Amino acid sequence: MARAQFTFYRSFWDAAQYLPPEDRLSLLDGVAAYALDGKQRELTDSARALFILIRPTLDASAKRAENGNAPKQTEAKPKRKASEQEAKPKRIVHEKEGEKEDEVEKEAEAEKEKENENENECSFRTGGPSELPPAIWEVAEYAASVGAELDPERFVDYYDALDWRIDGRPVRDWRKLLLRWAGLSAENERRSNT
Repeated sequence: MARAQFTFYRSFWDAAQYLPPEDRLSLLDGVAAYALDGKQRELTDSARALFILIRPTLDASAKRAENGNAPKQTEAKPKRKASEQEAKPKRIVHEKEGEKEDEVEKEAEAEKEKENENENECSFRTGGPSELPPAIWEVAEYAASVGAELDPERFVDYYDALDWRIDGRPVRDWRKLLLRWAGLSAENERRSNT
């Protein structure tokens, strides 16, 4: 199972910071040996406790990598949305050149109006659009900052599968969506930011 790389989440690092230096080294060494080479190292008791919590994430990540479904890199460009592809004018063949141009212009205008209506109806906007899809580490950091307990990979994978749309409308703010996913209210978010 030798791998060239693995994802090390911010939450792993944050948890390791509470360990004494020798336990922290034991944990980091154990995580790297397990994730890269599939080898279980002898760990200190404190490091073993955290490793037991981290191991399922490493296993899931390795399984996705074996299946060719590795998580997206943070610099990866978002998928091209279907609405963007549909917005390109479709050429309709007509006998006269003038009819063809008029039809293409009308279709393009109709598509733009439809997109504007969908954007105006979106209920997830809470202060500026956020870049989609978010990186897993961004989701993990934000969830921790508002006290939401959730699996960031599961959250991102779920909405990736939906192309970041709810009821056909594009999600404008994944942070608001995360709060709903975790069952938190906007009031909890405001309290945590003060």
